[in-house]
Amino acid sequence: MLHDGQAGRADSHSQEDGKPATASPASRSTEGKELFRVAGPKTPADDDQRVSAEGTWITSTTYASGAPSAVKGYDAATGKPRWTIPLSGNLCEASRTITSTGRIAVVHIGTKNRCTEFAVIDVNKGLVVWRKSIPNDKANLGLHLSVAISEDIAAAGWPGASVGYQLSTGKQMWDAPTQGCTGEEHSGGRQLLTIGGCDGRFKVGQRSPDTGKTIWRYTLPKKAGAWIVSNEPLVLAVMSGADLLDADGLLTVSTSGKLEATIDIGDDYVAGCEMYGTTCNAIVTTKDTIYTSSDPHSFFKANAIAAFDVHTGKRKWVSTAATDLARTLVPIRAEGDGLIAYMQPTGMRGSRVVHLAPRDGKQTTLLQMPDGLAQPDDSMVADDAGDPALFERGKLYLHHTGAFDKYNADIPMTLALTTK
Repeated sequence: MLHDGQAGRADSHSQEDGKPATASPASRSTEGKELFRVAGPKTPADDDQRVSAEGTWITSTTYASGAPSAVKGYDAATGKPRWTIPLSGNLCEASRTITSTGRIAVVHIGTKNRCTEFAVIDVNKGLVVWRKSIPNDKANLGLHLSVAISEDIAAAGWPGASVGYQLSTGKQMWDAPTQGCTGEEHSGGRQLLTIGGCDGRFKVGQRSPDTGKTIWRYTLPKKAGAWIVSNEPLVLAVMSGADLLDADGLLTVSTSGKLEATIDIGDDYVAGCEMYGTTCNAIVTTKDTIYTSSDPHSFFKANAIAAFDVHTGKRKWVSTAATDLARTLVPIRAEGDGLIAYMQPTGMRGSRVVHLAPRDGKQTTLLQMPDGLAQPDDSMVADDAGDPALFERGKLYLHHTGAFDKYNADIPMTLALTTK
């Protein structure tokens, strides 16, 4: 009972390449406009075929995203195309995180329509650092696949299989799940974490950057499914209900492997999408705080973002999408101890990017799109944030990962907004 987890977004990378820039409230114009857009791909003639565009990343110079059978890079400031890396087939999955040197990992289709090709790409240079092939007898069709990257390791995992490579050389570090585990999923960040179903229990471990071996940090209670929503601090979304369909709790675990806090979220907060789906970016963490969005249980009510203490599990505050219309707030990333969030457009109201103060959740607008009938970012981001949003240097990057077919051909693949 695993979930294709990647770490919840925290402000953990330095500002060299993979690091987020500060976006603290400033005395500049917040009026927004469209910066650039990339049209959705041409859809296959076959109704059963879909095109995916997994992955979206930002550095100080380059915005990059998945594209049909490619990864593409654009000038982060202007949107001008910089480079294209062609792939032999459709993207199966991509790392959610980017290293401090601007490297990402992707798995794409190779032979026999299977996900056999693993590549690490330098986003700033637009170059493939190395490629490796996964044997056909171990590769899958992309179902329940996780791809992750840390400062030392790039890895992929799926039911019954797991592979890991040394980031600097591409040397294979392991080619099977840890002994006793039936499958593994990996979560990236400064360190690579692994969650696996092992001997009837779920375990979370850290991979040694030297050997790739798993150093177990925490064993979950019996009859509980889980996925990793944050690496630093370690936060797990846990499914303990009889149906095991979605998370009903959060667990925080100390660096020594001890359970620190249990947070009961029931069905009031969004901890992810669904079992066996790519992690939704509904949770953002800092060293002291977990930010998660609420489920309003109605299309006619605004949702909110709640802040919980990592160490005690107590709720600090709730910040609502204050408006006369139902609005949805989606966490984007941490900034220091605070939060950057995206308020979706609705009706005649334009979208916003807001900063939530760590002490009380007070909202300060960073970007405000004009009100009006035509909202360029309408339908780009779901309220559970399956398609992640990026906000850097006053610019909002929205990317639709797919799958693209004839029913959503009019949706842009990428849309970037900026302040005037």
